[in-house]
Amino acid sequence: MSNAINDFLQQDTKMLEKIIQEYPKQIPVKIIAEWWGCTQDAIRAALEQSGLLGIGYRQPGKMNRGFVIPTGHFIRWYLCMKENS
Repeated sequence: MSNAINDFLQQDTKMLEKIIQEYPKQIPVKIIAEWWGCTQDAIRAALEQSGLLGIGYRQPGKMNRGFVIPTGHFIRWYLCMKENS
């Protein structure tokens, strides 16, 4: 494997380690948006549309939506791991 690929994978792994250490339960939308170089609205839209990253919801009677990215679920999804791996 080339040095560029190894360097990229090492940086990616370091970011995952940082996320796990700093956000052991839930990852803020802002953190994923900054890492992936997109807007927070794009992450929120992905949460609402697919639910792959986490949960987007609106409580009855509320105007604002809530967004949750569970750390364990996100890491497994990102690494293409099964829930019981």
